[in-house]
Amino acid sequence: LFRSLDDVSLHTGGSPRQQPELPEETEKSGINVRAAVVTDVLTQYFASGADFTLSYGNKSYSGPAETQIKVSTKKGVLYFHDMQNKLVFTAMERCMLDYGRNSVLTTLSDGSRYRGKMEFLVRGGKITVVNHVDIDDYLYGVVPGEISPSWPKEALKAQAIAARTFILSRMAER
Repeated sequence: LFRSLDDVSLHTGGSPRQQPELPEETEKSGINVRAAVVTDVLTQYFASGADFTLSYGNKSYSGPAETQIKVSTKKGVLYFHDMQNKLVFTAMERCMLDYGRNSVLTTLSDGSRYRGKMEFLVRGGKITVVNHVDIDDYLYGVVPGEISPSWPKEALKAQAIAARTFILSRMAER
């Protein structure tokens, strides 16, 4: 996970809701984690820190950075509107949102920030939002929320290992 103790201190400023920026040269582990971040809502608002693409089947819509989007659902259809209430995209039951490797997606309801990609699903007539993210990016966001960044570097490292082990064991159960 962390390549040196300097990596530990670099990535401890933040929480799952306010994640630190990742250096561009960070290598991916290749292990992807899926985590539901919003469940059972009829409407969700978000803003992307970079250009983004919504995709469903062979349809797609690309928007510029800092665009604010409203997602809603009715009768199994996802509707994506800009903040002027212009319909920009629709999808049946599921849609992927890709907002770039080194960017974050911010939910406007509570300011939570997420890396990776987002999947919007309709379940029981309501929206579930699932974050698809590399395990290292996920850990950079959650470890600071589990242990104080002011603790000794070895404690931070141990917490990262424990969190990674927990995630991998949960994935193996499925």
